[in-house]
Amino acid sequence: APPRLLTTIEMKRPVISTAPSATGAGLVGLPVWLWIDPGQAYWGPIVAEAEEQGVYVRLETKAHKIVWDLGDGSDPVVCTNPGERYTPAKASQRPPCGRSSGYQKSSRNQPGGRFTVTATTYWDVQWWSGTMTDTFEDQERTNSVSVQIDELQVVTG
Repeated sequence: APPRLLTTIEMKRPVISTAPSATGAGLVGLPVWLWIDPGQAYWGPIVAEAEEQGVYVRLETKAHKIVWDLGDGSDPVVCTNPGERYTPAKASQRPPCGRSSGYQKSSRNQPGGRFTVTATTYWDVQWWSGTMTDTFEDQERTNSVSVQIDELQVVTG
């Protein structure tokens, strides 16, 4: 059984950011940047120590990957880092976590005209107690946001 210590640590659901942002609109074919708050509670590592029934217990946990579902039926994006905040200065770079080719269709036929972007972090928890050690793999934390993707309108005239 996992030590009670496991209930004292907080592996929080990812706090998601995207470019295009949830408040604006992106365009088909433009890169999509994905990142989460890289704070300890969202990515780790988290270390906890306690004495339980006279036995010293140490626990370490860290996220090792994040899986992004872009909500458009395409293959998920898998990243082994929390991603990087987008800034306009990075417009010519490939997103460290995201999709360079972006969305291939607009979100206009989706519920509410938006794609739901879901991020799931996968945490490994390892604990030691006396001569025992154990690992709990892939503890999941999930969150989602939505984005609007418009078609690039070519204006002629």
